[in-house]
Amino acid sequence: MRKILFSLTLSLSIFTIIGIGAKAAGTNMDNATPIKLNDTFSGTLAPGATDFYKFELPTSGKVTFTHKKEADYSGSYTFTEIINTDGHNSTGTFWSDPYDSNRGYIYGTDYTYLSKGVYYLKTSHTSGNYSYNVVFESTGETFTESESAPLEYMDNAPTISLGETITGQLGGFDNQDFFKFTLPRSSTITINHTKNMEHYNNVQFYLLDADGSSIDYLGNDSDYPDTEYFKGTYEKNLSAGTYFIKIVRGNKGGKYTFSVNEKPVEISRATIKSVKRNGKKTTVKIKKVTEATGYEVVYSLSKSFPAGKTKVVNTSKTSVVLKKLKKNKPYYVKVRAYKIESGYKYYGDYSSVKKIKKK
Repeated sequence: MRKILFSLTLSLSIFTIIGIGAKAAGTNMDNATPIKLNDTFSGTLAPGATDFYKFELPTSGKVTFTHKKEADYSGSYTFTEIINTDGHNSTGTFWSDPYDSNRGYIYGTDYTYLSKGVYYLKTSHTSGNYSYNVVFESTGETFTESESAPLEYMDNAPTISLGETITGQLGGFDNQDFFKFTLPRSSTITINHTKNMEHYNNVQFYLLDADGSSIDYLGNDSDYPDTEYFKGTYEKNLSAGTYFIKIVRGNKGGKYTFSVNEKPVEISRATIKSVKRNGKKTTVKIKKVTEATGYEVVYSLSKSFPAGKTKVVNTSKTSVVLKKLKKNKPYYVKVRAYKIESGYKYYGDYSSVKKIKKK
């Protein structure tokens, strides 16, 4: 009698956890029962049976499944599979949840990252009443992928802008992503990247040339600001041309972000040492800027340097003579240094404006 009461009490407690009134599950993909995201559903698995449920993701994101099933012995467990419309599962979409002796029933929480599209949940093995809680969280991909339109190959790679922060994900049935960028000139680039830390090495970054040959693995130069994300910075001198960022899944995959940036060429601010006027001529002396290729001297009758009334003199010297100035008219002058690198001219900030007194 005590055994019967204990069994009845356990059964009722599991039904309380799982919920009474479960709707019938499908027996295959064709008749799979639709389920909602961010909701709990329940069912009863018959001995030797397999139950199928169907759900759809409106965009890419992380899906977490919390599973409970009644069981009365420690050797029991449940198989849970997430399969795509082709009927396949993948690394990180198949789980075996065991009996939990602390709870007195089978229990497990598992997750995967999935692209936009339709998927199926398949549950099997130990028979009995069960429930699943399904929670969806969008990763906010910059370029939303789907099962039918992945970023899986170079030919599918979207073009990204320098300085643009890209957010994406890998996982489930998405093994790698490609992105393309173009450098208009030879320069130093920095690639700042983060990746999800739920499983170490969840995603790996590579830099490829236009032909798809690997230039570099972006490495493990990292810091850990918290327990969730890995951060890294990569720097490389590259010639003008087209390049690819390749991101490869490891373990379960996860969310990532990255940006490709041109490292700025820093030029010191120029300084005018002196101005000396002699009639229609004025000599402007410039303090040497070590890294400069040359200087741009700008002068005008107006201290606001309006368009059409401003003249520019380019010189590699630190002394320049301004000619044909109007008599008895004051002028204003400023200067900035520039550096030519890989055929591109980089400028420093303008100096303070100096007044050329009238004579």
